[in-house]
Amino acid sequence: MMKAKDFIAEILIPYNEGWGYIWGMYGQVWTEAMQKKGSRQNNDMTQKYGRKWIGKRVIDCSGMHYWAAQQLGEYIYHGSNTIWKSYLKGKKGKLSEFSQTARLPGVAGFKTKGTNRHHIGTYIGGGWVIESKGTNYGVIRSPLSEWHEMGYLKNVEYELPYDWVPDIDLKPPEPTQATLRKGSSGDNVLYLQQCLNKILTDLTPLAEDGKFGALTQEAVKNVQYRAKITMDGICGPMTWAAIKEMLPKEDPE
Repeated sequence: MMKAKDFIAEILIPYNEGWGYIWGMYGQVWTEAMQKKGSRQNNDMTQKYGRKWIGKRVIDCSGMHYWAAQQLGEYIYHGSNTIWKSYLKGKKGKLSEFSQTARLPGVAGFKTKGTNRHHIGTYIGGGWVIESKGTNYGVIRSPLSEWHEMGYLKNVEYELPYDWVPDIDLKPPEPTQATLRKGSSGDNVLYLQQCLNKILTDLTPLAEDGKFGALTQEAVKNVQYRAKITMDGICGPMTWAAIKEMLPKEDPE
């Protein structure tokens, strides 16, 4: 039986070290040869975005659970649907069915399409889930509010109170050149919002919530207007470059 605090500590290693995402992986170092071969599923995404993970450790969403449990001498199946069916105990269901006090650190979060639990993450407390999101994103954190379902893992002891948060630095990472648009979410969007607030000081500050909504889209268009680039509200490489140029320069130490 794993303690929730120990399980979360393992889950945070890929996040803190900036691991990438490749479907079917569970902590291996991604190589040039592996990139050429591709992955068995989502190969288009692997070929499009996988090259940036060469030389780095990679892991998919359920591979996070498989790997973390393995580090603690336990076993969780590598597959989010099977985890839902066979590796949960007690309460499981829609996020809305979990009271605040029932949302315990270490609980598994699921995203669904119909009856398919296609994606899994780990709730670490403080309103945040650690997930390996996809080939273009790697391991990130996202707001719990974006997740559809929750469930208690059967081989985790939930000894932590609902209001516990890990004692780590949760600063957002530097931008990864991921293309962000309305509907995007996560650390890259949070970082984008923080940058926009530093640049657009003459406008009402954006909520730094990691959700790319209409107001964030308008702020991106504002930056694009000032940079004299296409005003499409999508933050791609050209817009990231413009943001970098517009950010106030920090004084040297």
